[in-house]
Amino acid sequence: MLSHFTGDTQVHAGNGVLISMVGKFDGINMAAPLMIDIELPQHREVPWWFRAYMHMAVSSCCWGPRPRITIELEPGETSYWFSGVNCGDWTVSLPLVPVAIDMRLICGYLPLCFVMRQGTTEYGRFTVQQVRHCSRLGH
Repeated sequence: MLSHFTGDTQVHAGNGVLISMVGKFDGINMAAPLMIDIELPQHREVPWWFRAYMHMAVSSCCWGPRPRITIELEPGETSYWFSGVNCGDWTVSLPLVPVAIDMRLICGYLPLCFVMRQGTTEYGRFTVQQVRHCSRLGH
């Protein structure tokens, strides 16, 4: 889902997730950073060890009604490569952790939502979910 944006959008999910938006962002401040939220669509209890790791590794985390991790991009940057997320195996590789972690431990069978925003203005919302566990009827 796109809003307040006109242009070319690319989302590649495989051995990593690439989100790239190149175009016109209505009302954007190019001197301020875009934020990418990785969130779950509903509440799920996230393991304590993952919460502790994320509090030390990223700029902002919220474990409330919809667990969310926020990554801040450099001002003017509109694309990001999530190299640690392997959508084929449904695992995540975290820096300084020697093994890939099964994402079902973190998010169960819920999809991951990637939200590109600046402040409260949302420019793109992209959902990634394992096909064999997809709950949507139409695509």
